[in-house]
Amino acid sequence: MNLLDILIISTVLFFIIKGLIRGFIREIASLAGVVLGVFFAARHQHEMTEFLKQFLNPGQYLPLLSFIVIFVCVVVVCNLAGWLIRLVLKKAPLGWLDRLLGLCFALLKGVVITYLVIVVLTFFLPSGTPLIARSKVCPWIVFSYQSMAGLISPDHYQKWKQRFIQKTGELSEKIPGNKTEPLDKNE
Repeated sequence: MNLLDILIISTVLFFIIKGLIRGFIREIASLAGVVLGVFFAARHQHEMTEFLKQFLNPGQYLPLLSFIVIFVCVVVVCNLAGWLIRLVLKKAPLGWLDRLLGLCFALLKGVVITYLVIVVLTFFLPSGTPLIARSKVCPWIVFSYQSMAGLISPDHYQKWKQRFIQKTGELSEKIPGNKTEPLDKNE
């Protein structure tokens, strides 16, 4: 077992324990907070920047500060909502189900994060790097990823890819000051 194996196992165990403690409702609220936080921060960062200019020097970091303020506020609100919902559900005899579903959801989150880490590592590190080549757990993660990817039909994958490329091109056109061309839609 090498460092990568220890990191993979530690990550998955951390998420399992966290999911078991927090439960499904709070885990979903946390994930929703992050997703909605990024969405609302990206969408309303400009307005927040204009508002904050009244109180702070308009420097190069003000847009980043605006993004962070919106993101944190949305995450806090979603986590509070999850906490309140869980508090109400604690009165019902569904606590064990909430924790069991939380464990399963957190396990899934841990595996997905592990997928992402392995993809990033294999993208940036040279092939045959001992960190990946000597790992005992990494081949299982890659196998499970390939198995899940195989469940998606090639036709469905190509349609999804085309929609993603189209949306990415549309988004790049809407970003102020973006000088890059949208991605080729014929790939």
